[in-house]
This record gives sequence, structure tokens and C-alpha cells, in this order.
Amino acid sequence: MHRLKPDAPVIVRTVDDNDIDRLRDAGASEVVPEVMEGALMLGTQTMLMVGVPLARVLKRIRQTREARYGTMRGYFRGLTDDEESEGGERLISLPLSAHHGAVGRPLSELRLEELRVTLVSLRRPGSGRIEHDAATLMQAGDILLLRGTAEALAAAELKLGT
Repeated sequence: MHRLKPDAPVIVRTVDDNDIDRLRDAGASEVVPEVMEGALMLGTQTMLMVGVPLARVLKRIRQTREARYGTMRGYFRGLTDDEESEGGERLISLPLSAHHGAVGRPLSELRLEELRVTLVSLRRPGSGRIEHDAATLMQAGDILLLRGTAEALAAAELKLGT
């Protein structure tokens, strides 16, 4: 996938947790184990059958998924969510080329938090997903997976020099 479209987020389904690290190292943005989703379904049905209110069950399942699938935080809908809401968070992949103002600067200088944007992950060609901190220098070819509202993400794209 990354050869065809390097900036595309890749979400992978796997049978269990055995290969999560290997799949993430290979560039997966998120790994969803079937075992986890099966357990959530069993838990949902059990809670409903013993009389736990539906809203409480949905909230608990959403919290569990958000804790487990960090890159997809904010995307699990529950009973009280407005399906038509346009103000929710989104994910974008932002590939950096040599002309971007962010290239050569440390992550701390980008001040994404001031824009209310979260850097979910950083992928570097040839290295896959890399650990990053405030001192990490941005390089041409880096792909930033960013989360925020549409307005915040647009502001981040402008700030990063797109």
C-alpha cells in the first residue's frame, strides 16, 4: 500500500495480538485484532442481557475501543452522538516535501497543540512508523498522521507550509 500511496493511512485486521508490533513496524496506522472485536461483542451482549442500560453499554464499549485503537480516538459513535455532526474530529495524512516550512524544524517548533491538533503517528520512508518526541526533526518524505477538527487541521496544513 505504501508503495502505491505513501501518505495513505493503513488499517489492518489480524486474527489476534501476536503480530501487532510487526504490522505497526511495517507501517500500519492501526491494527484491529478480530479477537478484541469478538470479545467486545460478547461483552456487549452479556451486559445487555443482565440489564445494563444500552447507553451505558455503548459508552463503555466506545471507551474501550478508544483506549485500544489510539489513532481512531473520537470515531466511535454512541447512543447520544449526532450522526450529522460536522464538528467532529478527523484524521489526515500530511506528506512533507522539501518545500514545506516544517522540514528541518523540530516537532516542538510546530506547536500543533496550540492549533488543537494531535500528531497521532509519524512515518518515515524506509523506517516505517518512528517514535518521536519534541526534538524530532521533520524531514522531507515524512508523513504526519494528524487528528483534529476540520478547521484545526486546515490551520495546521497552512502552518506547516502546504
